Amino acid sequence: MQHRVGACLLGLATLIAAALTAPGPASAGGCLGAGQPPNLPNRDNRLDAVTVLGDCSAWAVGAAGPHTLIERWNGTAWHIVASPADGWLRGADAVSATDVWAVGVRPFGANNSATLIERWRGTAWHRFAAPGASSTRSFGLVSVSASSAANAWAVGSSTGPLGGGVERSYALRWTGAAWHTVVVPHFGAPGEDNTLSSVVALSAHNVWAVGEVADSSVFGGTLHSLVLHWNGQAWHRVHVPERGNLGRLYGVSASGPHDVWAVGEWGQTTNGAGGTLAVHWTGSGWSILPSPHPSSIGPDVLHSVVVLSPTDAWAVGTTEQPSPKTLVAHWNGIAWHRVASTNRGTASELLGVDATSSANLWAVGDSSRCQSKSCGDNPRTYNLAIRK
Repeated sequence: MQHRVGACLLGLATLIAAALTAPGPASAGGCLGAGQPPNLPNRDNRLDAVTVLGDCSAWAVGAAGPHTLIERWNGTAWHIVASPADGWLRGADAVSATDVWAVGVRPFGANNSATLIERWRGTAWHRFAAPGASSTRSFGLVSVSASSAANAWAVGSSTGPLGGGVERSYALRWTGAAWHTVVVPHFGAPGEDNTLSSVVALSAHNVWAVGEVADSSVFGGTLHSLVLHWNGQAWHRVHVPERGNLGRLYGVSASGPHDVWAVGEWGQTTNGAGGTLAVHWTGSGWSILPSPHPSSIGPDVLHSVVVLSPTDAWAVGTTEQPSPKTLVAHWNGIAWHRVASTNRGTASELLGVDATSSANLWAVGDSSRCQSKSCGDNPRTYNLAIRK
């Protein structure tokens, strides 16, 4: 999604696509309806990210078993569109109707994984050459953001073979002709994991990325929220306040240079406390603002956020009540409030959200009918349509 970015459930997973919109008149083209996206049969399906171009146009990406999954909303229905590679697509963003990026991870060699980048140019998706393939390390991308046709960023992480070794933050930059690796400094002790989960590019000189950094110097280990800023020359870590001793940021989005939100979860290992986390940048520093935490029996999490203006932002995730349920929150410029959302099956979660306006917003994720793959059920795929 332009200037906006964006844990799988146990059991047989299906996908949800939920339209969550404020009241408003129907568009002239009548494209504000919602339909259920199809799924590939006899395998787990999930949608991880969505990018919305208009009332009649949106893309969602994810995976169906070992295969990448791409779906397109044409104003009337969702349709599966052929993808040129196996793997798992985790992020998507559109520059225009004929220029859409999707990123993720693909198998590489016998034991490793490599970056996966696909591009839509108006007629078909094509796999795009990119760094991030090695016989000694595994690479994967989870988020992409493009501010123009000549400026896009994709982030993720790399690890040693077979998933061993230290996990390191990884970033690629598109400059209009090719993707290039950009060095991301390693934070914390040399042996601590660093990962990036989401990126938002406002311009070639103003990019934010968020994730987490591990700290094993404390008994039992801790996790700290990681916020990085690109100033056109290099990545720098920016201080962000934390709650508890476990902090993860999964999504970041911005409506402008002085209005950036990041969302995730926090926890406290000493007493088991935890909940959703929302932090806000206003141009001079980051601050924590209270966010909905409806569950009293388990951790709640916000996976993704889209910021439309300083008085209009949406975040989506999961709450434990007692099984996983969808969680939707809205920022009205003063406070975050929970918004009712629909669930399917025995467990549901929302993983990605995007919007072009408060009257045209989509969220995507997955649901399951049972908590164990031994249940023998063959779940359907669901699309939820909610209008407020």
